[in-house]
Amino acid sequence: SVAGPSSAFMFRGNAILLREAVVNLLDNGVRYTKRNTRIEAAMAVRENQLEISVSDEGDVVDEDTFIQITQPFFSGDQAEAGSGLGLSITKDIAKSHGGYLCVGARDTGKAFVMFLPR
Repeated sequence: SVAGPSSAFMFRGNAILLREAVVNLLDNGVRYTKRNTRIEAAMAVRENQLEISVSDEGDVVDEDTFIQITQPFFSGDQAEAGSGLGLSITKDIAKSHGGYLCVGARDTGKAFVMFLPR
């Protein structure tokens, strides 16, 4: 499912790179969560930042694992594993826009959240 802000807002950024970051987060959710479970994308504006999140019902990621999986060429041990670049690229895209990427626990899994200044 997808949720977004209820009103218009202005944000300046590289649309191609931001699209790639969101696609990477969605792809990561598809690859590393159980089949037939929910993946949710959301966007919110809070004070002076834009938050783009992708939540899934996969395993919770602790801080040490987050550091590891956002390094270039790290790939999970599942059969559907990719090149190991998606989260690293996403982290770099967020940074290039003055923001950052983090991961948090949810009731039924985890959420990767990209915070970008408006």
